[in-house]
Formats: sequence, C-alpha cells, structure tokens
Amino acid sequence: MNLSIALGVTFNYSSSSAVRADMSKRLPGIELYAELANLAFARPMSARHWLQASNPSERWKWDFMFQDLPPIKGSVDPSSLPLPPGMIPMKEVK
Repeated sequence: MNLSIALGVTFNYSSSSAVRADMSKRLPGIELYAELANLAFARPMSARHWLQASNPSERWKWDFMFQDLPPIKGSVDPSSLPLPPGMIPMKEVK
C-alpha cells in the first residue's frame, strides 16, 4: 500500500490483509495462494542482539534454546574471553 502511494497508483484496499485476500481470490488455480487470505504476520520486534535480527529461526533459538547457558544472552563481552589455542583474534580495522 505504501508503494502504491509512492508511485501514485490508487488501490481500493484498506489494509495489507485485504491485499492478500484479493490476491488469493484472483489466483485460484495456484494452490500455494489458497491460504494467502488467512496469513497473518507477527508484529515487528526489536532485536536485543545481532543473532536475533538475522531471522526468526535464530531469534527462536536465542530466546528458548540457550536460556540456561552462561553467559546469559550476550551479557559478556566476547573480547574478554580467553582464545582457544591456535585461534587468531579478530581486530577492528579502520
């Protein structure tokens, strides 16, 4: 809808769900679009860590699978941890 406004194209849709419902109705021969009208997206969430921002799968793993492992959810600066033998430390290049 925002794209149509930016392009100066008039649409008679009041929401993104109305757009999905119309697409589903207009493409009845394509099985993958049959449930498009029922599709709902989760509300946007801010990421507390770069892993969470990468994709929903990573966010799920970060929030649920690693709850019991120290350090808890990125609370320790990785540069303060000792390096394993043979590992080359990463340094910022300016």
